[in-house]
Amino acid sequence: MVSKLDDSVGAIFKSLRAKNMIQNSIILFISDNGAPSFGLHSNSGSNFPLRGQKNSPWEGATRNVAAIWSPLLEERQRVSNQYIHISDWLPTFASIAGIRLPQARNSSEVDGVDQWEALSYDTGYPRRVILNMIDEIFGYSSYMENGFKYVNGTTGGGNFDGWYGQLNNEDPHPSDEEYIKTVLETEIAQLSGDVLSSELIKHLRKHSRVVCHKPLHPTTCNPLKRACLFDIVNDPCELNDISAREPFKFRELRTKVETLRRLAKKPRNKPHDPAGNPANHGGVWTWWRKDISAQELADIRADESERYPEIPPPHSSLPEDVQLTVTITIVVVGILFVMGALVYMSNKNVLRICRSTKSKQTATISTIGSAGLSQSVDDSSSSDGKLSDVFGQASSSSNQKVYQIGDSRFNRY
Repeated sequence: MVSKLDDSVGAIFKSLRAKNMIQNSIILFISDNGAPSFGLHSNSGSNFPLRGQKNSPWEGATRNVAAIWSPLLEERQRVSNQYIHISDWLPTFASIAGIRLPQARNSSEVDGVDQWEALSYDTGYPRRVILNMIDEIFGYSSYMENGFKYVNGTTGGGNFDGWYGQLNNEDPHPSDEEYIKTVLETEIAQLSGDVLSSELIKHLRKHSRVVCHKPLHPTTCNPLKRACLFDIVNDPCELNDISAREPFKFRELRTKVETLRRLAKKPRNKPHDPAGNPANHGGVWTWWRKDISAQELADIRADESERYPEIPPPHSSLPEDVQLTVTITIVVVGILFVMGALVYMSNKNVLRICRSTKSKQTATISTIGSAGLSQSVDDSSSSDGKLSDVFGQASSSSNQKVYQIGDSRFNRY
């Protein structure tokens, strides 16, 4: 089948060149997902050494090979390591064709990213985030950001979370010489004019391989029990869970996934309908339903609400020990604030008492001074003024002493 595919691509290439269109063409060969190597609908496809297979959160399902050829590419004959999502091809091809997308006025309305400059000149990484899946039906999510991948839950009860498709000794890989001979004999290799040398083919094969270095003490991951975190750059085969080693990154990605999950639209998958069987329509896949009534639509919506309830808010992103520390800190600060307020109110009451005492002392001194002066005036005739001098000195002395004590107490507060 693969050889026939090579022949068909060669025929297309030949036709484009005959029409003088090849110099302005882009040929892209991509895959939509990994192979189902094991279980129902399995085939001979292999995702090894990547983990998992089609319909799973692992790299074996989401990481795929691709090849692009065009005279418009500036840096050709190389292996690209840019992260590219399948949605990126629309804005990429629109950009190189000079087509302005109708929705491009608001970048949030376009899922894809224009990757042409990065592909053509091998510059930078326009895409840093890939949301592989948030599946509310099967209950799993897969999210990658800056080389770190978050996985929570899986499919098939975890029965397809292994590494499948490894070739045994009875079916070895072809040698470099056999592979090079096959490549150079293809029709497209002879037509393109970009003839690859044997050394360049070996170089491209070497750098396109996925190499997995198993850690000395790997931490296994069972996403059915708890979420996991992987360093996809250094661990593309998802052998070592680093969520315990990178707790802050783990919580950061978990929070982002939970936020996206809350914002996501509910699934609109419809239940199985036997009326759609092609056997009922002459063996043809075709439309089988008419416009549904308002009551049928209401029943469908009610069924969706029952099957897909409202998504709960995300859990706290802080671990229990951090939550406890923050709670204790808040309680201590609250107690100190209350104590400070009580001390402040107590000081105000003491100050009010001191002011009241000062006023009473002033009134008492005035009374004593008047009485002394009256007494000295009444007795002045019998004492020749001596008693008047004594009372006058006493009054003056008492007046000064009381004010000094009162001022001292006032200033203390």
